Amino acid sequence: MSPSSPPTGDARLAVLAPGGSAGTDPAAAYVSGAIALLLAEGYNGLGAVDRLLETADGTVHCGEGSPDCYGRIDVAAATSGPVQQSTR
Repeated sequence: MSPSSPPTGDARLAVLAPGGSAGTDPAAAYVSGAIALLLAEGYNGLGAVDRLLETADGTVHCGEGSPDCYGRIDVAAATSGPVQQSTR
């Protein structure tokens, strides 16, 4: 998904979740929880996704076959600072 394309129900975002577990099942819980925290802070949907991607730890690699990976989500970084809504 490019930064300018709107998210859809079938969008695939390449991020890693902490914990060392492989697969999408553990990552889904981390990502949905992080998005819920951002929504509770006042972000709109696109703003929450943008913030999560902007603050991902890009030094953590997703591995082979993930050229568009943003890195591992960093909930502490995502939830610190002022709320910034998406301009898209």
